[in-house]
Amino acid sequence: MQKQLLEGYNRIIFRYIKDFIDQIDKTKEGVMINTIICGSIVIANTYLMSLTHQCCSIHAIANATKASSMYIDFIIQMNNIDTLPGTPMKLGTRDAAQFVYKKIFSTYDTNKQQSIMTNNESNDYIVNDQNIVLYVDNNELLQKLHQHNLLIKNMIYALFTEPIFYDEKSDTIEYYSFVIQRMLYINNIIESIQPGISLEKYKNIVEKQTLFKMLSQEKNDKVNEYINWLENEIIS
Repeated sequence: MQKQLLEGYNRIIFRYIKDFIDQIDKTKEGVMINTIICGSIVIANTYLMSLTHQCCSIHAIANATKASSMYIDFIIQMNNIDTLPGTPMKLGTRDAAQFVYKKIFSTYDTNKQQSIMTNNESNDYIVNDQNIVLYVDNNELLQKLHQHNLLIKNMIYALFTEPIFYDEKSDTIEYYSFVIQRMLYINNIIESIQPGISLEKYKNIVEKQTLFKMLSQEKNDKVNEYINWLENEIIS
């Protein structure tokens, strides 16, 4: 069951990233990295919220897939509105997140929804329980999934550093392709461990992630340094 839940989580996160890349390929315009990060949080929250309330991985994957499409479509429409001359409104990723949550979880407590929104005007992406997952009960399996979520989010925050995602003009396509490839490598290692990483080890790795400092100067070298360190922590 743990492997199934992890694979479901990993699949929806990387499917979301792929769908955004497909959209960028169509428009030939990169997307601000805070938009990508916010969306990944929304998708992960949707999966975890659905799982903890419905206890069904298939239902959770279906809801997260819907959330991905809704979020990307909202961002596209938001950009179209913002480019019109004289447009009085300015929408952001907070609006996109709230739109998705209300559409999928229309009966949920809006105060809980608001607590996990990310501030699109902030460049300080701090990982904590409040902005990563809405609710996880005391079941050890769900706690492990929560820690896996934190591990992946920490990895995203550490490596998604170029300000415009997958943009030809900013020359970030090669960088983010490399980052995604290396992240998939880590996910494959995690999924291959049987019977799975223990809860205590997950917690230990997540804590160390917040303290790890990369010493390399060149950006691809930084990615390799981080991934190699994380791999050693996982398999040790």
